[in-house]
Amino acid sequence: MKKILNISTIILLSLFIISCSNDDSIDIDVKEPTGDIRLEAGETLDLIVEINSNSGITAVAISQNDLAIDTVQSFSNNLLMMNYSISLSIPDDVEEGKYEMSIIVDTIDGESKTETVDIEIE
Repeated sequence: MKKILNISTIILLSLFIISCSNDDSIDIDVKEPTGDIRLEAGETLDLIVEINSNSGITAVAISQNDLAIDTVQSFSNNLLMMNYSISLSIPDDVEEGKYEMSIIVDTIDGESKTETVDIEIE
């Protein structure tokens, strides 16, 4: 009976440790612009993103190679929530078409999450 109790205790502790080990969740929510993003070459994209993390945000990167968007901003205060805003210039000579832009968030625990946003250049 004592052996069963010890095994049960070990199993319960293992499950508790496993369930708490991946407790960091990152939420990325694009607040503006809402809906479909349609721009013309030479315009500016004003982006507002709400970011939440259980452990602390250390960096935000936004990239799209064809639109020459490549920005990284690091944070030392490890905020759990932020409204990240940035203005991104669309090149004058970009071709019309659909593009996928990546928003990447890193946390103090080394976790990372990527959210993609579709942009159409008309």
